Formats: sequence, C-alpha cells, structure tokens
Amino acid sequence: MKTSQLRPLVALVMKDLQVFMTDRYGLLLSYVAPICLASFMAVIFGGSGSSPQNAIQVKLVDEDGSVNSAEILARASSDPSLAVESLERKAATAAVREGKAALAVIIPAGFGNAADNAISGEGPPPELLVVHDPNHSSELSLVRGVLSQVIMETVAADLFPGSQADPALLGDELLLETRSKSQDDVGTGVNRLNLAGSGSAQSRAVERDAAVQRATASDAASPVQLRPTVSLPYVCRYESITGGGSTGERHALAAHAFASMVVQFVLFLAVEWGIGLLNERNGGIWKRLRTAPISRFTLLLSKAISCAITSLSIIAVVLTFGSFVFGYTLPGSGLTVLLMAVAFAAMASTFGLLVAAVGRSAQGARSVSILAVLVMVLLGGGWIPSFLFPQWLQKITPVIPTHWAIDGFDAVISRGFTLQEIAPTLMVLAGFSLAFGLLGSLASRWSAES
Repeated sequence: MKTSQLRPLVALVMKDLQVFMTDRYGLLLSYVAPICLASFMAVIFGGSGSSPQNAIQVKLVDEDGSVNSAEILARASSDPSLAVESLERKAATAAVREGKAALAVIIPAGFGNAADNAISGEGPPPELLVVHDPNHSSELSLVRGVLSQVIMETVAADLFPGSQADPALLGDELLLETRSKSQDDVGTGVNRLNLAGSGSAQSRAVERDAAVQRATASDAASPVQLRPTVSLPYVCRYESITGGGSTGERHALAAHAFASMVVQFVLFLAVEWGIGLLNERNGGIWKRLRTAPISRFTLLLSKAISCAITSLSIIAVVLTFGSFVFGYTLPGSGLTVLLMAVAFAAMASTFGLLVAAVGRSAQGARSVSILAVLVMVLLGGGWIPSFLFPQWLQKITPVIPTHWAIDGFDAVISRGFTLQEIAPTLMVLAGFSLAFGLLGSLASRWSAES
C-alpha cells in the first residue's frame, strides 16, 4: 500500500477509535458489562472462595415404619447436601408440584425387610417411588446418588454386622464381586471389591485393602458360608408431576426453555419501547404534546398498553410455535396461560416505562437495561437451576420479577396449575407492575424543556 493511501487509512482508524473511547456508554457495554456478568457468575459458582453448600429440598414419605426406613430417614437428614422433611404422601407430592421441593421419595410398606432379602439375593428388590419435576433433573441426579449411598449403608449394616464390612466405605456403588462360597477361596484370596469412596486413588486403595483384610479375617473365623453375589437392594420408579412418562418430561423441558426465552425477549422489547419513549422526550415531542389536551398519564398509559399488546403477541407466537414443534400442550381452556401472559406483559410494559423515566440518554439506558435484564433472567432460573446459587442469593431471588414470571409459565404449562393455585403469582406480578408504573410515572420529567 502506498504512503498516500496509508496516511488517510490510519487517520480514519484513529478517528473511529477516538469516537469509541469518548462514548462512555459504548465503553460501559463493551468492557464493564462482561466484567460485571463474569464476576457475578464467579461469585455464584465459588470463584471468589468457598461458600456453604446448598441443601436440596427433599420430602421423604415413610410408609414402611420399619427400623430400616427410620434409619434411612435419619441418615438422609444428617447429610448436609439434603434438606429432608418427613411428610405424608399427598403433602409431599403437592410440595413438588408447587415448586417447594425438588422431589419426593416414597418408601413403601415392607421396604426394609424386602431390601434386606434383595441385597443377599433371597428376593426381588423392593420399589422406591420418586416423584420429581422434570425441570429439576440436576437435583434428581444428585439426590439419587446420595440416597443410593444412604440406603446401601443402612442395608449393609444389617447384612455385614460387626466387623464384616464397613458400610461407610460402600458409597453409592455395590460390591460387584464378592467372596467365593468355599473356604478354600477365602484362604487363598478375596475377589475384587468395587468401592466408591472419596479422596485420591491411593487413599481409596488403602481403604479397599483394609476392608478386604477385615472381611478375610472374619470369614476365616466364621463357619458361615457367605453368598457369592450382592445385588442392588431396591429399584426406583420415577413419576413425573407433569405426567406422560418420558414424553411428558421432554415436553416440560421444552416448555421451560420457551418460557425462559419469552420472558427474556419480551423484557428486551420493553427496553426498546422505553428507549423509544425516551427518544421522544429528548427529541422535543413531549414539549409539542403539551400544547394538546393530553395529560402525562394518558401518554404513559398509551405507551404501556401498546407495549403490552405487542408483548402478548410475542408470547402467543413463541409459545404456540413451541407447542406445535415440540409437543407440549396448553392445559384445559388455556385461561390460566392467558392470565399469566397478561400479567407478565403488564409487568414488562411498566418496566419499559421505568427505563424511559430514569434514563438520561438512549445509549446509556439501553446498556444498563440490557445488563439488568440478563441478570434478572439469570436469577430467575432461566439459564441455570436456581439450587446452584449460594444460599444468600437464593434468599434474594423471590424479589426478582423474572423468578415469578418463569416459574408461573412453568406452573400453568407443565404442572397444570388451576386459577386458584396460580393466583398468588398473578398477584405478585401485578404488584411489580404497579410499583414499576408508579415509579415510572413519578420519575418522568414533563417540563417545558422536554
């Protein structure tokens, strides 16, 4: 490239860089926003240091009333990763359906004795009923592992009394290979034990060797011949609160994804609607409207209604598309879905009014509002399960409107909430709408200069 062409190229580049550096709102969106979001995510997931482990809400139903079931309840309650409450079956199932618990575990009558027989191969394994919400699949996986360990430790304590085995070393896996029937096999060696312990491989090897030595010494001293295998002492039957088996679970997950994105992009629309109102104010349109018999309330109400109607159209189109393509259905007559959509659309439109009221320029208001929407959707459970949040953050999420919006859409679409059940959510969203509208109206500047 010739020098005559290079000099104007450099000048143009420098001019663009200077314009960018002098745009404080562009700098905010480009540098500060990702730093804030990344820092927030790091705090949530422990990047700033260790935080207390979040306990998963689990409802345990003991219909067995045996010593084993009582021991399972006690061991599960002592586990720091679980917040266990013992309830009746109806109350436990209702808690899962209402979102107050991740899942409910029902121990049927006769479970304790049947589990003892099953682990020693003398009978079929009993059935453990797990009622869960498909939208909490992560919690289900974690609780399943903890319960496996708890049940194995409880049943193994009966099967291997005294020094024959250490239940604490069994973990949530089983003894895949056990000792041979003959005393000759005991004298010559012991088959491999598959132990799911914690810590390093070296520490697990030491624990395994110690367990083998204890088992070998006990077998040599006892004339009782041990059975050749140890089998899983129970089986799980999973029952989704959405119904429909695995198909219903897939539909519920799809509905949650569409509900989350509807909430996020309707709020983006409300931000843009507020930016438009802000531009009208800064452009002098409000000043000209003051000559007409139009009050400030009338103008703001018209903007809120038009934004709400547009929001309703987006909700209808997106949720209908998801229903046709991914198979989830709107329950009953769809009245609860309609009321939920209206309540959220009203809240979003008044949020847009608040953006217009507190903003000073379109660029600044857009940058800050987009960041606020992203954080609200994150805290509302739209991106990641809320149980992963620190305990202090979980206490804050109920004051976030997106928490109620996303959970409300899940409730009416996936869990089939009735009007009476969804009424508290509708009232909370109406409260947010009233608060945003009142703040937006009071903060709106209607002066001769605007």
